[in-house]
Amino acid sequence: MYNIFEMPTLSINVKCYSKSKRNGISFNLGNSVSKLISIKSPPQVQNRRSTIKVNSRAGWDDESIVGLGMVDYFELLGVTETASRKEVKQAYYSLAKECHPDLMGDTGHEACKLLNEAYDVLSDEKQRPWYTEQLLQAKEDFQDGYTGQARSKWKGEGGETRAVFVDECTCIGCKNCIWAAPATFRLEPTYGRSYAFGQWLNDEEALQTAIESCPVDCIHWVDKEQLPVLEFVMQNIERVQVGIMMSGQGNIADPFDVAASYAKKRAEKIKKSSKERE
Repeated sequence: MYNIFEMPTLSINVKCYSKSKRNGISFNLGNSVSKLISIKSPPQVQNRRSTIKVNSRAGWDDESIVGLGMVDYFELLGVTETASRKEVKQAYYSLAKECHPDLMGDTGHEACKLLNEAYDVLSDEKQRPWYTEQLLQAKEDFQDGYTGQARSKWKGEGGETRAVFVDECTCIGCKNCIWAAPATFRLEPTYGRSYAFGQWLNDEEALQTAIESCPVDCIHWVDKEQLPVLEFVMQNIERVQVGIMMSGQGNIADPFDVAASYAKKRAEKIKKSSKERE
């Protein structure tokens, strides 16, 4: 049995670009002073989001970080995005020697799993282009603070594609929607406007009543896939207190227009970055 306190130090930088959190995650694989990272799912071109688990060592509590985001395999192996297959192979074997289980014990075994996945993806002609595009998108979203996740909790049944969205720019805080569907809608304290706390926490009849009872028609049925962008831009649109808005002061933006503009700019940004790499 290996004593991790007596093992040589292995340092491998692992950077994750998260779509579920706004913070960049950077790990250092090593001995007792580092967290171990293990990959539980085999590399698949359909899903390049690694399943990662941080194992406890030297008093660290177990912490599941499944779905954190995409691991930057280029940085992991220390190669550029234009590196040849030969360069990828050389970098892989160089690091694999350092983390061989005979030298590093269990720590090396777990590190090698991550290296193996990186090598499998970057040396595959089909997987690498797809992965590179996904990584680029993850980096762009990370910089914007866009997580790709809806703010409201989804409780809809399988097959349901509709969701409710509150245009908080035009909401006057009448609370009619909260009275009609109290589990779904809540009043945010900063500006005194309603928002959708969750999806399908009330039945359709209650939701429709809430929509119809709104005096300014600020509640809309939207497609579930629209929620992440709509709710993201809504949180970033400048607003004022309801009283100030009712007095005719402050700008009233259209979140649907803002969302469409953001989605277009996001796509153009990714396309431009992709061309610059070619």
